[in-house]
Amino acid sequence: MEPSSDASDAWAAAMAEEARELLTMLDGDPGLIDRDPVQALAWLEAELADVDTRDYTEDELRPFMSRVMSLLAEIIIRLHDAQWVTHPGAPPADLHVLAGGRLKAPVRIGPLVTRAFCQPRVSAVAMLNEAESEGRLRVF
Repeated sequence: MEPSSDASDAWAAAMAEEARELLTMLDGDPGLIDRDPVQALAWLEAELADVDTRDYTEDELRPFMSRVMSLLAEIIIRLHDAQWVTHPGAPPADLHVLAGGRLKAPVRIGPLVTRAFCQPRVSAVAMLNEAESEGRLRVF
């Protein structure tokens, strides 16, 4: 199945905006993603340290999870020169994936974040490590 460039571009723009919304919502600097993705990861890790997922319902967590997914994706895009790829008609978990750059395999970021939020404590660093493992990161 061929990826759709227009759909990928639209999805990428929406996800970038959502990532910046999370930073703004939690009094972070939305420009941090562009300037220093490693510091954006550290910021996200610190913000998640205070979250106990058992204190929230799934409906309460879902919008937050979506924004965390967007921010984590933006970090991966900048760290590993990846991009969003959209496959129209693919199953939901494979519709939007991160691919390219230093990633040898696509990263299904949505299911990865969902799995992380099934635990009482969520770690941005652990999610990045899992994404890099799933993407079989290419080391130069």
